Amino acid sequence: MSSFFISLLTIINTMFTNVQSSTCTNCPLDLLVNGQHNPPHVVVLEDLKPGDDREVPKDLYANCIGRARIYLHLKDVVSSQAQQTEPEQQEEGQQPKFDLPNYIYYDLKLGNQTIIKLTDQIRFTDAVSCWIPIGVIPPKTHVPLYQSFHFDQEVTNWAQGDQTTFTEEFLAVNEANTELPVTDTGRVWDPTTKRCIQDPGCTFTQGYWKNHTDWPVANLTLGTTVYTKTQLLSIFGTPVSGNGLVSLAHQLIAAKLNVSSGAAVSASIVAADALIGSLVVPPIGAGFLAPATTSALTSALDNYNNGLSGSPHCKSKT
Repeated sequence: MSSFFISLLTIINTMFTNVQSSTCTNCPLDLLVNGQHNPPHVVVLEDLKPGDDREVPKDLYANCIGRARIYLHLKDVVSSQAQQTEPEQQEEGQQPKFDLPNYIYYDLKLGNQTIIKLTDQIRFTDAVSCWIPIGVIPPKTHVPLYQSFHFDQEVTNWAQGDQTTFTEEFLAVNEANTELPVTDTGRVWDPTTKRCIQDPGCTFTQGYWKNHTDWPVANLTLGTTVYTKTQLLSIFGTPVSGNGLVSLAHQLIAAKLNVSSGAAVSASIVAADALIGSLVVPPIGAGFLAPATTSALTSALDNYNNGLSGSPHCKSKT
């Protein structure tokens, strides 16, 4: 094959790769961990003595064109007794104890960026079972990752010979993709407390609930009146037409469906029910409220349903 055709194929391949990189912002990128293509890695912490530190360093290399956003997932934590020593047997007696992870403090650093400091006093069990965002790295560059495990110096003989095993995995995505990856545990990373916490629930807008009718409940109460699902969908389909009660009902239905799905309760929901009282919302009834009377609560519930107050907004569902 002539050098001309080889050069032409190279150009075409480069163009295709660039198109893939620019259009597929949600696709996982090729990440090398210690020179390997991101394999799940089992880590064993053993023979720890009170006050010991263990480091598990990694070399990350994003084999891609653009900058990569990196996440770390620590999972499948197992504690075991391994080989028991005589002092351990004497202290434990007939009740073996092997919960090392609760006595290990964890810190994490990517390059020069510290994600978790030792002074944060984050127990290892608080950093497992969620994807931890650890930063953005440049392409084609080796970036060191530092993990340290610090064993509580107050631990006594019961921990002698015990060990903890866990699996770590990484994910690299395009820097433009800021959507947090999720696990099947329901735990998410809280950047404020620097812990994996149970997802407190999330909210969808009225538009979502209007078009996705797999609702968690068959009826709802607006004010003091109970409405069936069919009636609520009819209310959703009713134009506001200058009636503040209808616009408030639209947001209140969505808010109550969000709460029924696990989102936090908003005080605006209680206030909206009180304002509606015994009024029956059109087209089921002929209730009316002036927009000036309902606008503040309608706006507050709209913010709630959009995740601007209370629970965060849900990721899109298909």
